[in-house]
Amino acid sequence: MIVAALRRLLRKEYDVSVETSGHVALARLQSGETFDLVLCDLMMPEMTGMDVHRHLSATHPAVAARMVFMTGAAVTKRAREFVDSGVRCLEKPFDIPHLRKTLGLLVRRR
Repeated sequence: MIVAALRRLLRKEYDVSVETSGHVALARLQSGETFDLVLCDLMMPEMTGMDVHRHLSATHPAVAARMVFMTGAAVTKRAREFVDSGVRCLEKPFDIPHLRKTLGLLVRRR
């Protein structure tokens, strides 16, 4: 539901591609598709946003540097350390102006 809402909101200003699986998103990125920014949930089933970031840091560091994570709470020690490491995070619930400002600093619009 959140993904659909974000897609509707952002597609007016940006070209938006959506994946709900970290594995599928990582495969797309590693296949050579290019994106100006990756907006990723920190905690996902099967593969966390931290895992996606770790893989991209090793294989596509420029993409990893353009990731923004969404999180409701970094409840595990690993997640808290990751968030505290300086990665860009949007704490849920985030407001639309803050989202737009964060994205606008990192992405060129259509």
